[in-house]
Amino acid sequence: MTPFFNVIDTLTSALKAEPFTNTVTFGDLDDVDLKKTTIYPLAHIIVNTATIDQQTISMNISILLADIVSEKKDKVWLNSSVNVVEKRDNNEQEVFNTQLAIASRLMAKLQQGALYQSKYQLDGTASLDPFVDRFENKIAGWSMTFDLLIPNE
Repeated sequence: MTPFFNVIDTLTSALKAEPFTNTVTFGDLDDVDLKKTTIYPLAHIIVNTATIDQQTISMNISILLADIVSEKKDKVWLNSSVNVVEKRDNNEQEVFNTQLAIASRLMAKLQQGALYQSKYQLDGTASLDPFVDRFENKIAGWSMTFDLLIPNE
């Protein structure tokens, strides 16, 4: 019986399959070398709590989805949806957008996709909190927290 290992391996595989994830880590975030720019975009898995029931195990999991915010000199962006030209000095909005898309695709897999059919199922909804410059590099992203139900074998 290896439910914990299976959950970590399954989430790691799903996140590594994403085109905008270079590295997936687990455990204490202080053990990850966040100064290395080659690890980004980064997904970091944290298991907060677990509840054992007769037929299921519920794990409360947080995943940090982060990327480095790149500074850009005098970059002009065209927002085609509203035909407005805006001047931004970094790609923070792009980082939020990309990392949110990763979270959304992972949740879809847990709600009705391949992971759901493999009995890794989202219990309720996920909550996401944005963050900027939370660590040593200037990074941005989302902290996603959700409950995952798996069979208690």
